[in-house]
Amino acid sequence: MSGFFIFDDIIAIEEGIMEYNSWNAYKYITAITTKRNGGFSKGPFAKANFAFHVGDSQNDVTANRQALLRDLGLHEKQLITTYQSHSDIIKKVAHADGGAGAFSFESGIPADALYTYDKHLALAIFHADCVPVFLFDKVKKWVAIIHAGMAGSLKAITEKAINHLVKHEGSRPQDIFAYCGPSLTFAYNPIDETTKTAILSLNPDFHYAIKKSDGIFYLDVPLLNYGQLRKAGIPSSNITMSGIDTFSHPDEYFSATREKQTGRHLSIIMRNR
Repeated sequence: MSGFFIFDDIIAIEEGIMEYNSWNAYKYITAITTKRNGGFSKGPFAKANFAFHVGDSQNDVTANRQALLRDLGLHEKQLITTYQSHSDIIKKVAHADGGAGAFSFESGIPADALYTYDKHLALAIFHADCVPVFLFDKVKKWVAIIHAGMAGSLKAITEKAINHLVKHEGSRPQDIFAYCGPSLTFAYNPIDETTKTAILSLNPDFHYAIKKSDGIFYLDVPLLNYGQLRKAGIPSSNITMSGIDTFSHPDEYFSATREKQTGRHLSIIMRNR
């Protein structure tokens, strides 16, 4: 793995406008998850909310997006967001799709996973507790991002995305690297018996993503997605887990479980060269 480094660190933009969690993998990519610090949103959306569909001011969301794009040296036509619905839909995109979702949630790409070979094209998903899964193929040089909430994870979206990329793009699992970003973990995610059964029906080995405490089952969605990555053939050495729980860090992360009405982070992956 010569030349491959991962730093699970928190970095801040010099101007203090935006802060984000960063996966610094191959020099070929940029991969970030915004934090809630900085930005212009108010009330339950304070401060760096990037989603138009949660009830925030259109002007504030637009200002947040413009500030982030400036920080990243990008313009609106270089950003593609999802019109996500907890589906298992995977879409290949290109510069011709640039700007999708720029001015409304509904104008985004109808999918919960995006991938591209194009350089300087930022693929983005929205989340507050759901798992942002970042993917990069060091040989084929595509980048991908997945919105993996509990519903999408129960549809095995991460496993399906890997299988799609292997089948349709000729990727090899051993060449794919993955990062699971900040999201909701065990302690704050109780599930019922039906959900537990559905998870184990995907693979009995996924039992390690479920814990029982005082008669209640709890699900770790990041671990469930780790299991799907492994089932699809990704080596454990190629997978990094952020280990950051969104619920327990209210000053830094939105959590729909904790706050109900709240903002959404933006997770972005982009091929630099």
